[in-house]
Amino acid sequence: MIAMLLGERQFIPKEVKELFVRTGTMHILAISGLHVGVLAVTILWVLNISGAGIKGSNLITVCLLLAYALMIGPVPSVWRAVIMGVVMMLGYVFERKSGVRNSLGLALFLMLAADPGYFYQPGFILSFGCVASILYITPVTDRIFRRLPLGYLSKALSVSLAVWVGIFPLQMYYFGNITPSGILANLLAIPLASVILISGLCAMVLAAVFPPASNIFFMSGEGAGTALQMWLGYVSRIP
Repeated sequence: MIAMLLGERQFIPKEVKELFVRTGTMHILAISGLHVGVLAVTILWVLNISGAGIKGSNLITVCLLLAYALMIGPVPSVWRAVIMGVVMMLGYVFERKSGVRNSLGLALFLMLAADPGYFYQPGFILSFGCVASILYITPVTDRIFRRLPLGYLSKALSVSLAVWVGIFPLQMYYFGNITPSGILANLLAIPLASVILISGLCAMVLAAVFPPASNIFFMSGEGAGTALQMWLGYVSRIP
């Protein structure tokens, strides 16, 4: 849980880290758009139930996300997600439409304007590649899976396949391997990772206010972490 919340991979045993490598799920361990998204949704939920209002909640969340990005530092995936999130939340505040494609383009422009060296970082290329794959390839894979009566799994498989198709050339170039099992692994890995992140955030907040209640969230996060390792262990046995 600590590794996922803080991006500190030194807390992860070598054999566990190899599970993530073999299943193409190392992105879960890096502070990325998943972390920013969970953080933003959690903050918005807390502010909404506290009566801050929609516009007030979005403005406060914008400030907190920018502070979080500054604290993390020049991590491409974090800044990409934060810029896109800020644009979309400001759209709610000023009652203007904010398209995902335009937000992605703005993030690309601002980051390269701030530091053109980003263009040579694998993390930058992969981060934008994943989102672009979801936006432009998912409509194609949707047509394949929508015929299958699988409910949530149809959409999850569609997105997972789209991302894999979009970035496997980059993965071959940067890391010298491809992991088709990642299509299957991410179906459960991402939901379980979200549970771990939400539990961890709630546990940290409650630890400062009411420590006994934080144990419940720590236990749920640890349970999700165990389930994640078991799932990846199963998928990693696929040749």
